[in-house]
Amino acid sequence: MEAMQSHLAQLKAWLAYAGSCLMDSPSASGCQLFWTLMVLIGLVIAFMVVFVVSYKLIRIQLEYIRNRKLLEARMGVADPEVMKKYAWAADDFANELSQEELATLIRENKANVRTETT
Repeated sequence: MEAMQSHLAQLKAWLAYAGSCLMDSPSASGCQLFWTLMVLIGLVIAFMVVFVVSYKLIRIQLEYIRNRKLLEARMGVADPEVMKKYAWAADDFANELSQEELATLIRENKANVRTETT
């Protein structure tokens, strides 16, 4: 209990010292230690804030890059060899025909479909 009272008395003395330094001008000779500590504490807090904000921004940027790469991978097209393997055979057939031949085939197909449905 005595130790606690001693600490409380010391804390009251520090608070009185801080209060008197806050009321006096910053250039007072007895308050140089107080103002030096206040500046150091302020710098440490500012450094910690900058560090936390920078850390969060870097994490967000890395997550954005990772998600962009994932999206690009999902949207990627296969190699030309693989695409040839799965190409639709009708594409080649239509390229070999002239416009007139293709139109004739379409008309015949339409006529066949009409006769099948009636």
